[in-house]
Amino acid sequence: MATLGFVHTVHRVINPLSELAAELCPEADQLHYLDESTLKDAIAHNGLTPDITRRVCGLILLAAERSDVVLLTCSSIGPCVDVAREMVSVPVLRIDEPMAEEAVGVGMQIGVAATLGSTLGPTADIIETCAARAGKQVTVRRMLCEGAFDAASAGRQDEHDRIVLDGLASLIDPADPVDVVVLAQASMARIADLLPRGNDVPVLSSPRSGILRAAQTLRNLPAREG
Repeated sequence: MATLGFVHTVHRVINPLSELAAELCPEADQLHYLDESTLKDAIAHNGLTPDITRRVCGLILLAAERSDVVLLTCSSIGPCVDVAREMVSVPVLRIDEPMAEEAVGVGMQIGVAATLGSTLGPTADIIETCAARAGKQVTVRRMLCEGAFDAASAGRQDEHDRIVLDGLASLIDPADPVDVVVLAQASMARIADLLPRGNDVPVLSSPRSGILRAAQTLRNLPAREG
């Protein structure tokens, strides 16, 4: 049986992503690797440092030893994938890349909502990379929902949701809406189901499309010998 390896930086996403993977890719075993210190340090430094990149790549290397495909579930450390791909022989994927590709296909004005400043840059960058790959020019409007990450980390999910919804209001305002909104972190996915009725702006999250990409990658791998 093929194995899908997950690399996480937040423990609270493990169960939801595991359940989603069981639904979308039931034929695969799962392995989960967690190092919350990498995200904490990325928050402190407002981005990646060489030390953080080294530690994340070390975790990806560990996951790759026992997995057929590795999926990185944190957008803040997503750029580490580019380094890790040169170090392992199995596919290494970002959970947010299919979402970014979809957003580029929807429109040119793309809103990015995040609960961490360290996530805004990597998410905007992957959107712009996907746009360049598609031969399109896009404008990214960034919205930092300050306080939401801390609220969720403390178990105050309702407060997290309220802060994010308030932040989204300016991006989906009928007076000046973007064409599509991207929820930068997998932990924000539930917000898409809480939007007010009548909202016409598509709001994308990464878990389902990211895991579907990983599942398809697994299915496209050459059959093992023996």
